[in-house]
Amino acid sequence: MNERRALLAILCVLPTALRLGLAQQAPADAHLTTAISRSAGLQVVDGQLWGAGEAYKVRFLDDGVEFTPALGERAPRNYPLTFRVVSISRGATLVPLAATAPRAEGLRVEYDRGAAVERYDVGVDQLEQSFVFATRPSGTGDLVVRGRLATELEVTTDGDGLRLSLPDVGGCTIGGVVGIDARGARVRGRVSYADGILELSLPSAFVDGAALPFVLDPPIAGASVVSGTGGGDDRNPSVAYDASNDVYLVVWERIFSATDHDIYAHRVSRSAVPVGTTLFVDTTFDLTTEPQVANCDARDAFVVVYGRNGDIFARAVNAATGLMAGGVFVAGGTATQLFGCVASDTVNPQVLCVWQRNPQVRTDPRIIQAASVVVAPNLTLTPNPGRDLVTGNSVNRPRVSKSDRGSGRHAMVFERDVNGVAAPFLRVIDGNGNLLAGDLALSTSTSTLLQTLPEVDGDGTNWVVAWQTATGTARTSSNFASVSFDPASSQLALNASASMGVALGEDYLAPRVTWIADSCLVGVKAAASSGSVSAALARSLDPFTCFACEGEFPLGVLTRLEGSPGGCSVQATGGTGEDALLTWEQVLTNNGDIIVRGWRTVDGNTTSLGGGCGRGGSNRATCARSPNGGFAHRLRDALPIAPTVFVLSPAQGSFACGPCVIVPDLTGAIMLLSATNVGGDASVPVVIPSLSPLIGVPLFTQWATVDLTTPACFLGLHLSNALRVVIES
Repeated sequence: MNERRALLAILCVLPTALRLGLAQQAPADAHLTTAISRSAGLQVVDGQLWGAGEAYKVRFLDDGVEFTPALGERAPRNYPLTFRVVSISRGATLVPLAATAPRAEGLRVEYDRGAAVERYDVGVDQLEQSFVFATRPSGTGDLVVRGRLATELEVTTDGDGLRLSLPDVGGCTIGGVVGIDARGARVRGRVSYADGILELSLPSAFVDGAALPFVLDPPIAGASVVSGTGGGDDRNPSVAYDASNDVYLVVWERIFSATDHDIYAHRVSRSAVPVGTTLFVDTTFDLTTEPQVANCDARDAFVVVYGRNGDIFARAVNAATGLMAGGVFVAGGTATQLFGCVASDTVNPQVLCVWQRNPQVRTDPRIIQAASVVVAPNLTLTPNPGRDLVTGNSVNRPRVSKSDRGSGRHAMVFERDVNGVAAPFLRVIDGNGNLLAGDLALSTSTSTLLQTLPEVDGDGTNWVVAWQTATGTARTSSNFASVSFDPASSQLALNASASMGVALGEDYLAPRVTWIADSCLVGVKAAASSGSVSAALARSLDPFTCFACEGEFPLGVLTRLEGSPGGCSVQATGGTGEDALLTWEQVLTNNGDIIVRGWRTVDGNTTSLGGGCGRGGSNRATCARSPNGGFAHRLRDALPIAPTVFVLSPAQGSFACGPCVIVPDLTGAIMLLSATNVGGDASVPVVIPSLSPLIGVPLFTQWATVDLTTPACFLGLHLSNALRVVIES
């Protein structure tokens, strides 16, 4: 115990001047990095059976299949091909065909045609088409399966198969036919196409001697595109977490053509392993864009919000099974709805949706609107009427913090023109869109430089906001700010700000914010001046000071074109631990992938032990890691303008004081006198040096604020919650 007390004394008396000598270390992280968009799925959506791989989607109709390659934005519209079986024959003998609806199981769809089973296996790279013969077809001669192939793509011979292409854009292929019997014997067949009829054939000798069952097997490959034109492009990822099922949902946008974007999703475990198959949130042939996802903990469900042809839609996803309810219309009309975003509610069976309404008449003002969306037990969504939050021609691009963390409060950020250029602002709203506080100008600079793309995340009382700033050197940096809200006075405070400046000729673009536990990640796209490559880069921050917590580190592959990493922590919706899932875009030569990576922060292990009462406030110990020259014990939202005592002990006790409990053992404790400010905040700066004996040692802390008028404790005090703090390396 004497040794622990000595360490305690070291933590309290090290001079502040040592802070600048403490180097940051990159966090230890062994999580997987996975291209979640390289996946396949098969699902009934709105009464239709859909399948998809990485670069195609397929709709299974009652009488055939409709295959749409993802040709990318260079394709002015979709160019699908449809295939319907016309006949199966040997020589002049026709085999009778039965009409049947498709039957799905796993990633396989089958049509029982009587003489054969028409089978489709949905894969990541291709749709495997096959015809399975359990009995030998009657007749003599080659076995020929004929089907009507309808497409606007140009059909040409490609080796043993066919290529279907759109000049200067791309296309897909139908591979050569292979016959395989029950013993594994194989034979090459033949593919031919003329006048809209596709023929797939196997030689007579193989059919006569094949062990049953045998298979006629031609694959249909997903899209291939001309270099640099796109194709299978995936972009705009978003992620949320469900605590009850310990699973994330990642959503993203896939581009099939200039007029058809879809919304896909995939569940992911805490360790960044894909769960189940790809989910199809919206597979219509409309322009669906900008998906955002939140969790509804009361229903163990996710709610995905996205734009469709200028309107806002939403759909709920069961976190346990991936099953989806029907999509609902949230906002629309003659105006154009943009930038839909959504926030979790950890208490009520609803989510908060925010969007921008652009009027049909350009001289009319834009409006940022919000509405709660109620989630029923069967996951049916019921949007409440939207209410106006901000009005004016100068407002643009709202974003909302991911979770209220039980507070019922969210931060909404947006752009507003100031002196003719955009600048970031913040408002605080409740879960129904009611205004609680704002507007707070986040940039204190008088510069006329463009400040755009604000993003925000936090815990319902404290937030970190990040945005992109064009510098005077024609380069771009990312700035961030710490903001706090005092519920008692409804006042907002701008605590601190910092930036990731222009270095080595790089731009720091499009920042995204992920609040984890007692730290915050700001992800950026660090782009080279040539624009040919960019790196997904993240910086870990103390959310109160914006000082570096775990350091700055690259994610992904530095030789490619990557987007900004953003994510969601397990604590956002009631989970335990300090894990998060990050996601970003990674562009390859001809297409893009959505990357996911698990993250476990190293910012100290803090556990709230309760004991607080009255106006004792919230005890915080952010970034308790070694070394950390900017560490401080903090008190938030306590009784303002009052003396307060910080108590630090190497042991835990329990002394009841009215409704309060003094948790640190006062025997051998260190007590430091401070005072709260007008916001009820106080802090005790403490340097954490690079000393291995400090690692893993539990410390117990609590704040006691003096109030002789109406104290909560008979000692004349209000107490904060107590913390058990363990320093990490």
